Amino acid sequence: MTAMRIKSGRELEAGYTLAEVIVVVMFIGIFAAVAIPRIDFGIVRKHAAETAAHKIVTDLRRTRHMAISNASENSQGYRMDFVSVDGRAGYRLIDLSNNSKVDEQFVSDEISCSGAGSYDFGPLGNLKAGSDDSLEVAADGKTFSVAIVRSTGAVKCTEE
Repeated sequence: MTAMRIKSGRELEAGYTLAEVIVVVMFIGIFAAVAIPRIDFGIVRKHAAETAAHKIVTDLRRTRHMAISNASENSQGYRMDFVSVDGRAGYRLIDLSNNSKVDEQFVSDEISCSGAGSYDFGPLGNLKAGSDDSLEVAADGKTFSVAIVRSTGAVKCTEE
């Protein structure tokens, strides 16, 4: 329903009244209040596992890339090391030539990382002896396996 007003005696102006706008906003608010509690937040947590797994895979590949691209200055390579800092789970990227921290990331409390340890990449991009070669990332029933090929350092992520 629109209100028509005469403007300057010649033109008609069409628009909505304030009461109509308020009623529409109230209906939208009521629909939102009914719909929000029905949202399945388990789906959000499942996507959190996927996001965390892909972030970890990206950082493993980044660690490998740093080892290859800095091979002329750093013959020791780089490490991705899972740690607990102040009770928060996370991982650090470490330059093995001087044991300096390059980067540090934290994993959400909703995410479980099992089998996560230390991943050392040599200057050729290979996974060094003694390094772990797999881990699992899970949240709310959704699990992702991350595997690293020792000889090449290639990282693969698959959904279980």
